[in-house]
Amino acid sequence: MTPRNPHSKQGGFVVVLAALLLVVIMAMAALVADGGLLLMARTDLSNAVDLAAIAGAAELPDQTVAASIASSYVEMNANRLMYPEFTPIVTFPTTRSVRVEAGLPLSTSFLGVLGLSSLDVGAEAEATRFDPDVVLIIDRSGSMCRESHGLSDTCPDDGTPWQPFTAIQATAHDFIDQISGEPQFALISYSTTAFLDVTPTTSRGLIHAGIDKLVPGGYTDIAGAVTMAIDQVLLTLGPNPKLIVLLTDGVPNRVNGADVGEEAATQAVLDVAAYAAEQGIIIHGINYGDESYVDNNLMRQVAATTEGAFYFAPDEESLGMVYTDIADRAIVRLTYVD
Repeated sequence: MTPRNPHSKQGGFVVVLAALLLVVIMAMAALVADGGLLLMARTDLSNAVDLAAIAGAAELPDQTVAASIASSYVEMNANRLMYPEFTPIVTFPTTRSVRVEAGLPLSTSFLGVLGLSSLDVGAEAEATRFDPDVVLIIDRSGSMCRESHGLSDTCPDDGTPWQPFTAIQATAHDFIDQISGEPQFALISYSTTAFLDVTPTTSRGLIHAGIDKLVPGGYTDIAGAVTMAIDQVLLTLGPNPKLIVLLTDGVPNRVNGADVGEEAATQAVLDVAAYAAEQGIIIHGINYGDESYVDNNLMRQVAATTEGAFYFAPDEESLGMVYTDIADRAIVRLTYVD
């Protein structure tokens, strides 16, 4: 009689266990590989429909153009290697909003061994067009004629264009015209103190006239200007975005006309930015000109505190591009994503 091997059952159990572990490891590897692909595809598709909804909403109220633009943006931004053929669905929940949906089955590489040959990937986004309430703040301190007349507290009226101030006025005019629809504007300028040049109005003509009347000279009271801008934008009611577009070519050195020093003036700007954030007001900050004269860190903090954008524009051309970007941001917001 052949003696029974006491380890034979144990050896068989090890083989079975190893086989089970191999299946588990293969399944986990499949999940990791295809799960990563799924996540990448979902992120890519989400970005595509987000951009499409924003681009489409910018064309409203023309729904025909909006639908065409939105579809083309999905086509341009979706990864065609992952999903070569699909048609986005563009709808209009309201006359001011665009919804873009895109979805399709994504072929798997490894999960097929578990019976999953494809996984559904989908994304949708809705963007709404607004008529924003915008306060345009322009620095008209004496440094605004440094290029043409040298750095001084005053800008002589000798018939020579004040540079860079004249260029800044020109780009401000363009900015007012770039925001389509029926926005409401106010104009504030500042030097040693802030001045309300034009109260909130839907008349672009009044804003253009106010910009033309500005004369540079004096010091730099940024905090006073932002405080005044907050007061004005809070006068406007309704759900439209409330924006402050703040431009400077220097650092703050006055608060309500008082010479408090740069440190205190800087802190005053940060304090008023925090107040703007509490009120749900966005500040887009622009530093213009020579980078050695401005405080990029301060303006970046102001923008970040209010969920706005920070820009540095060294010259007129770049400032025009900045204003164009802000104008695009001002009229459209994503209001739903999935």
